[in-house]
This record gives sequence, C-alpha cells and structure tokens, in this order.
Amino acid sequence: MSPESDLENFMESQGYSRIPLRRNRVGQFEVGALINGREARMILDAGAAGAVMDGASARGRSIAMEDVSRQPGPGVSAQTVTRCTLEKLDLGPLSFSGVEAMIADLAQLNEVLVERGHQPVDGVLGGDILHGRGAVIDFSSATLFLRDA
Repeated sequence: MSPESDLENFMESQGYSRIPLRRNRVGQFEVGALINGREARMILDAGAAGAVMDGASARGRSIAMEDVSRQPGPGVSAQTVTRCTLEKLDLGPLSFSGVEAMIADLAQLNEVLVERGHQPVDGVLGGDILHGRGAVIDFSSATLFLRDA
C-alpha cells in the first residue's frame, strides 16, 4: 500500500471525508465546490479567518449581500464591510448550510489567473470551515480531509 492510501484509509477510519485539490498556475490549492447548487472554484486559504466570496461572482449567482458596520478596535477604525450568506456550500460529500462569507473584489487575482491560462475563482475557503472541521491537508497527494459533522 502506498503512503497516500494508508493516510486516506486512516483518515476515513477517523471520520474524515476526502476532498481532492488542484494546484493552480499561481501555486495555490483550489477546491471544487457547489454554491447554492452551482459549480464554483474556491482557493484554499488556511490563514484566512473565514470564507470570502468574489463580489462579481456573488452578484452573478443572485446572492443577497448586506453592509455591516464593524466597531473600531486597536489600530482599526470603524468600517463598513459587505457580507453574504451562502445558503448551501457542498465540498465533495460534505454539505454546509448558512455559511457566512465576506465580499471582496477578487478581480486582480482572477486577472493573474487568466493571464496564466487558468480559470478565475469564485471565492476563498477559509479557517471557519477548515478549523471547524479539523482540516488536514496532504500536500503530496493534493488532498483535503475534513471531519464529518
């Protein structure tokens, strides 16, 4: 048995699901997803606090957005941010309901991806889901393991 299949078997025995990743031409891992039933491409960013949705992609999917005021904190002034709720987010065999996501303009990132012959992305999968489901990333096999709920 290969080390990858040993890891996969072990993770499955511990209640994890296997989700394949792809490395894009910028070197980032991407994961295929369904957002409210429509295919989406998400960048995997374990350092991001939470999910992010590209504003243009959210508008194209008719996802409602709302402005929210944030209170000032140390070194941060009061500001207004835009967020949305993804009614349903599917990653491989796992489904998430009511995922809160911040709205950002990912046009610059998508321009670079397109210039390098890659497809644009719809958003970022962040720590809210990754940490909450005990994410394990196997770089050698480009696999994300998430604990089942």
